[in-house]
Amino acid sequence: MADIDNIGRTAFLISEVRAEEANAEPRLFDDSYARHFSSPGSKAAFQGAQRLGPLFSASLRVRTRWFDDVVLREVERGVAQVLILGAGMDCRALRFPRSGTRYFEVDAPGVLAFKGDRLAAAGVAPGAVTVSTDYLSEGLLDQLAAHGFDRGLSTLVLWEGNTYYLSPEKPRELLGRLARSIADLRVAIDYFGTAIVEGRSRLPSLNHGAALLRQMGAPWQCGIDDLEAMAREAQLQVAERATFAEVMQRLLPHIDLGQDGVHAEISYALLRRPATGA
Repeated sequence: MADIDNIGRTAFLISEVRAEEANAEPRLFDDSYARHFSSPGSKAAFQGAQRLGPLFSASLRVRTRWFDDVVLREVERGVAQVLILGAGMDCRALRFPRSGTRYFEVDAPGVLAFKGDRLAAAGVAPGAVTVSTDYLSEGLLDQLAAHGFDRGLSTLVLWEGNTYYLSPEKPRELLGRLARSIADLRVAIDYFGTAIVEGRSRLPSLNHGAALLRQMGAPWQCGIDDLEAMAREAQLQVAERATFAEVMQRLLPHIDLGQDGVHAEISYALLRRPATGA
């Protein structure tokens, strides 16, 4: 079995949040597979995140639900492929299987090996095609093709919990590469404003979270303040966008965000290739 110490720790924090959702009220989503990745280390990371306050944990919960909703809409629309970048312990391929839709998961070899081992030990067959590589590599599309990915099919890319860990130029480069390679493309992302990355967020728990992640060796680096410009650069358009406060109001209206929470610099967006003639 792969050594847990070689796995990105943030993936385990997120999987622990997803496992804990079974005890939440209201429950925003169901992920019965997340418990298979639990460990003393992931529980300790979760407890550390809890000390940052309820809004930090809530941001991870609503993020999962927002991406879930996008996936469900797109598979019902008939998307042929779902490509999950930096997949970590994501189990949407198992949670939302659909005839005619193939899932591809891309992450580091150690992450995917650990995940596969844990699922196999639980008697769970894999739901996705796994591609062990750095998704920022220029050869990503060739490696995907070698595993059966078809650039000509409608594709939803899930890019969850990743953009802010990259150096600032990387999201633009990758979006451009995807847009040039996949004709029928939609990309679901979440992103931070530069205020969060620089530790000057209106929401104190995000500044504490930035410090915690620096200690974990996974500092936030990339802030995005003009999503439309970044999309245009990749010849995409913003089809849907919501702020943290808007998603919180819809999903967890009983939580008082306060003025700082209302202005938290977190957003979620769906990008797509413009319609013909647009």
